[in-house]
Amino acid sequence: MLCVYCAYTAQDPADHRAHMQKDHETFDVEVAFGHNGFKSNLKVDCTDLRCRVCSQTFDQLSDIATHLKETHEKLIYPGDLGLQLFKFEPGKWMCACCSEKFTCLRVLSMHTATHYRRLMCFVCAKTYSSEKTLDWHILKHHTNVIACDKCHAEFETKEERFEHLQASIRCRKYICPSCPERFRNSKEKKKHLETVHGRVKPVLSCTECSMEFKNQNRYSYHFIKEHTDRYACNVCGQKYDNPRRLAEHVATHTGSKVYECDVCHKRFGRKGSLRTHYMQHQEVKKWKCDVCDKQFNQKVSWRSHMSTKHQNGEDNPLSSV
Repeated sequence: MLCVYCAYTAQDPADHRAHMQKDHETFDVEVAFGHNGFKSNLKVDCTDLRCRVCSQTFDQLSDIATHLKETHEKLIYPGDLGLQLFKFEPGKWMCACCSEKFTCLRVLSMHTATHYRRLMCFVCAKTYSSEKTLDWHILKHHTNVIACDKCHAEFETKEERFEHLQASIRCRKYICPSCPERFRNSKEKKKHLETVHGRVKPVLSCTECSMEFKNQNRYSYHFIKEHTDRYACNVCGQKYDNPRRLAEHVATHTGSKVYECDVCHKRFGRKGSLRTHYMQHQEVKKWKCDVCDKQFNQKVSWRSHMSTKHQNGEDNPLSSV
């Protein structure tokens, strides 16, 4: 789920709302409606629509857009706003157009596309929500024109487009997450965050000699070079900056699996593999085998199980599919 103001993304609605309250409480509405540019539709939570100028509440985005222009003279981005709206209830996602409810955002996104996407590209049959986005798709993918993907300005060479992107503030892609400022490169953005918003780079201190480093790569290089004799592999001599990484490496030689899942007791040689495996236990398993009651996260896994484990059984539900 993409923040309508900045490039922040969140998988959970609670995280999305916490981000909005923390970073965009006093954000300029003109930036919010103008940030979309010419890209595909943004997915926007409109469960609680409220004007931040006068606190009046609204049910539809079109109503609050009209209110902002007529009452507060806020000039929102012209034309199609390019937004896919949804509402949220505990455990459910609701389509803001027809009120149909879904259990996950992905399915809701597929559904809302049926409300918004009506224009089709005559070349590749892709569909878009507005003539503006369709025109940009054709310009970018089905012509030889070199254009800016923000303002549609056309150029003879890629070098000219690059110079335009560097000079045009509106078309710069590096956006401050805390204010509307845009930058030509990541270095300028980082400097702005430090000087204006007080975001100080974290300093890493060596646990052996107290030397300080600005990034993890330099610290790891120093630690391996100066202090890792005790974290060296006895088999191949490879050095590591901590005992956990050394243990994981040694496991590749011995085949030992030191990390155990506390749910199913399956063992892994790397902590990252255990973490990835554990996520499977966190998901809701909605596909259940009617023969042996085993459950699966995905339909394709369920079908594979049925065809390999119960293909000859009389109770195999796939036999009638």
